[in-house]
Formats: sequence, structure tokens, C-alpha cells
Amino acid sequence: MATIRKRQLMNGGNAYTVQVKFKDKGSGKTILETTTWRPDGKMTAKQEERAVQTFAEEFERQIKATVNGATATVDTPNITFREFAAQWLEKIKRDCSLNYYVKARDSIALANEYIGGYKLRELTPAIIQNFYDKLDAMKKKISRVFPKPEFRSTLEKYGFNYMKLRYEVNIQSCTLANAFAGKAVSKNWSSDFAERTGIPFHELFDEKITEEPYAYETIHKLKRIIAPSYPSQRKTV
Repeated sequence: MATIRKRQLMNGGNAYTVQVKFKDKGSGKTILETTTWRPDGKMTAKQEERAVQTFAEEFERQIKATVNGATATVDTPNITFREFAAQWLEKIKRDCSLNYYVKARDSIALANEYIGGYKLRELTPAIIQNFYDKLDAMKKKISRVFPKPEFRSTLEKYGFNYMKLRYEVNIQSCTLANAFAGKAVSKNWSSDFAERTGIPFHELFDEKITEEPYAYETIHKLKRIIAPSYPSQRKTV
């Protein structure tokens, strides 16, 4: 089981040293491997506790898998992170679920955009932290579509009412009722509605596009997957 030690940094934040120690049955040597995990500054104490436990469990699993030959090992520090990660992905096929593999593949693809060209010997905690900071700053575009205030009168101008739309054009009742009530509808539904009625989209709907940060859970999963694929310093005793 991994050992977790908490320490307070000069900036008031916390850092956790995670250590895995076990005996390799093949060589008889004791494997000792250590890494550091730093929480997101926005975490509560409970979230920190859960997150570091999850990280420690995943770190231990990956280290044991590496020693047992189920994950990539580093033959030379002169290969790039992209090359190493490709080896790692190939190896974990034997030891993980399809769902985890797909998440790992997609996470590695994102990491390669930022650190893929670095050789392993060039990667420093500062470079990794810079990548994590970019993850924290990532945003996604959200499209929200609302019926215009004159939605009902525009439909009437084109010869449509609720009953005709419901039973002649076969528009789904629930979403149609929301549209008549002025509530948000999906972009796909509104585009299909405009096409089926033959009314220009912009006469019926307003589309608002905003940028919002990804959920904390999404970013945390990305970090959890990237961390085990990055080789730490292994010592044998």
C-alpha cells in the first residue's frame, strides 16, 4: 500500500509525497518509488484527501504494472514524452479496461500538444506544472438557443400553430412546449425545426455562445491519467 506524507509549502498550500515500496518477486529486490502530488488550490480539505488517495492508488497500480512488464519502461532518457507515452499506451492494453484505455489515449493526445516534443531528461516539475496550469485554464464553448420573443407570431405569419406543428409536422410535444414557453432548446432541435417548417433560423431563434471552464472532475481525470504515464525516479534497494 502506498504511503502518503503531507507537508505545508511556504505559500500556504499543501504538497503530498507518495511512496510505493514492495518486493519484486522476479528479482527479489525491493522497489522504492516516490512522487509528489499537489492539489488544486480550489479544493476543500475533504476533496484533497479523496484526490490524493485516488492518485496514490493509481500511482501504486502503475508502478507495480511497470515492474511486472504490463506498462512501458524507460530504456533511455533521450526518447521524447510522445514516444514514451506511445509505448505506455501499447503496454497498458494488457492491464486495463477499454474505457480507461480510451480515456488514456485521448488524454495523452492532449498532453502531446504541449509536452510531446520534450525528451524525458528535459522534463522538469516546472514544465509539468505549466501544462497542468494550462489544463486548469481550458474552456469549452457552450451554445444555447432561445426562441425569439416573437416566436409565436412568426409561426402564425407562416401559417403554423401548435396543433399543426405537433400533428402535421410531427414536432415532439415536450420540446415544442418548451419553445412556446420561451425556454432554451438544443441547437440540433432548433436547426431541424427551422428546416422542417421552412422558416429561416434567425427569424425564430437567438443563439448565444459562451466560453466556460471545464468541470473540476474532467480536468482532475486528465491529470490522474497523465501522471502515472510520466516516469518518476525509481530506486532499488
